[in-house]
Amino acid sequence: MATAYFSAGCFWGVEYYFKRLKGVVHTTVGFMGGKTENPSYKQVKTGTTGHLETIEVDYEPRVVPYEALVRYFFEIHDFEQTDGQGIDIGSQYLSAIWVSNPQEQAIAVMVMNELSRMGYKVATQLRQAETFYPAEDYHQDYLDQRHETPECHVYKPIFSRHGGQLTLIDKTSKMGMTLPHKIFFNGQLLGIMQRKEIKVKDIPEGKYQLKIQSMFPFIYAEKEIHIKRGENQVTFNDREKFWDILFTIDLLLVIVKLFIHLPDNINLIYNIVTNGYFAIWLIYEWVIRKRYFRIEEAEAVATQ
Repeated sequence: MATAYFSAGCFWGVEYYFKRLKGVVHTTVGFMGGKTENPSYKQVKTGTTGHLETIEVDYEPRVVPYEALVRYFFEIHDFEQTDGQGIDIGSQYLSAIWVSNPQEQAIAVMVMNELSRMGYKVATQLRQAETFYPAEDYHQDYLDQRHETPECHVYKPIFSRHGGQLTLIDKTSKMGMTLPHKIFFNGQLLGIMQRKEIKVKDIPEGKYQLKIQSMFPFIYAEKEIHIKRGENQVTFNDREKFWDILFTIDLLLVIVKLFIHLPDNINLIYNIVTNGYFAIWLIYEWVIRKRYFRIEEAEAVATQ
């Protein structure tokens, strides 16, 4: 087993992705690069200690070599951002690879040069590994313990793997799902959709798990899809238009009530009906966990 160190913004999100990579045995979040010994999270957060939020990755090189870790590192954060990561701004959130020997340095330089040739402006620092200080216990596995997903990190494949291209098409209805919804690809947050398309290139052929989840965690759908070489397409749809119709009727009645005073008995019936079907919907979705979406996999157009 070997150990590697990476900084890519908030260490909660970095750990979230690295611990899901096959071959990674264990992860620890902490700090590296500053002068203060055993700093606390509050101290580092001030940006005055010189430390970067860092993740320690224990991995099995026979399963996932160091080069694969480095490439994955660049695919889970914005390595072109110069002042932090996402909404987290400050020196403690900078992007850095901490190398422990000449071999690691050569690999990191090779991958960074490859990215430069691809047209990226790499802001990642290449630094010699220093003393690693683990963060407080409550920071370890922070997002998983709270059943949350990263806010500043998404997985975006950028290196060619000579596979297929996946196009995700959102056709959810306007009334039913106007709020954004999360897309998970093989357990990794791929992005947030709201009636648009997401394209992922160079996916190795094979079977993958795809999941779409609304802002309510109990409303979701998941499906195993088979990626083939060439163009692959998956479409998302709402389960039914039934709720759209009900919500539309409810909206119209609300507008009517603004201009017309309804008799008390009719108003009472209206309130019972509208509140009743909404309560039934919540109970139905929460207790039975009925999936709201449909994932419709179109036939792949394979090319050699």
